Amino acid sequence: MAQHVATQPTEPAQTGIVLLACACLAPDDPALIWAPFRGRPLLAWSLMTYAQTLPDAPIILVVDDDHLPMAHDLCTKLGLSPAMPLPISEYARRRDATSSGLAALQAHHPSCEWVIIHEATRPLVTSRLIVSVLEHARQADCSAIASEPVKETLKRMTPGGDGQPDRVAETLPRERLACAQTPQVFRLADLAHALAVLLADVDPPDEATIAALAGLPMLAVPGDHSNLRVSSQADLPILAAQAGATSSKVGSQTEPMSRKASSGYRAEG
Repeated sequence: MAQHVATQPTEPAQTGIVLLACACLAPDDPALIWAPFRGRPLLAWSLMTYAQTLPDAPIILVVDDDHLPMAHDLCTKLGLSPAMPLPISEYARRRDATSSGLAALQAHHPSCEWVIIHEATRPLVTSRLIVSVLEHARQADCSAIASEPVKETLKRMTPGGDGQPDRVAETLPRERLACAQTPQVFRLADLAHALAVLLADVDPPDEATIAALAGLPMLAVPGDHSNLRVSSQADLPILAAQAGATSSKVGSQTEPMSRKASSGYRAEG
């Protein structure tokens, strides 16, 4: 397999970012993406981190169509000119949101060879993790995802029936199991093709699953325990506690952008 040795985190216009900030991430609470967190909407934090980490990389911000004005306003107030909000239906599946983001990158930035997919519901992603996953993908010339080893004991269940609790069928060995995170990095053309040949009624939970179904080789890069995924409003206090516990790391990634944005942005709600 070809090896690439890069001296910089990325090269201008060769890597694009698709930041998913739409209802498919939290179908039970579509407004979660815009929930206030530390003075800004939740999606603002990963958006700022990517813009700071890869300042020359175009960002496609995939949002629900009724949130498009808010997305434009947010990008303007944060001074994020590389970001392009892209509206989709709030009923769109994740695969459709990703396909739309890839198509926008290919149309507006045809020189992009690599794409980073990230869920805006992971606001504590760090520059270190972004660069690590991207560099592993580029050096190995294959897909790469952030992942974290499973720590809990996992059980396979069978239905109990008649309103009874499920029954434990077996214990799964966790030594080779991991939880997938984003960022996930792919060759843009490879992921676009994998989506194009995916069966119409299939909607995998993430892009790594789509790539695996297409047979694309993939690396599992060590992720970050603080890279939490918010799935409901109830997770926000947990997220705030985690952010406080890692304030030095989070602050080092976001403070420069925060200073730039502070004169023009006031949190809503």
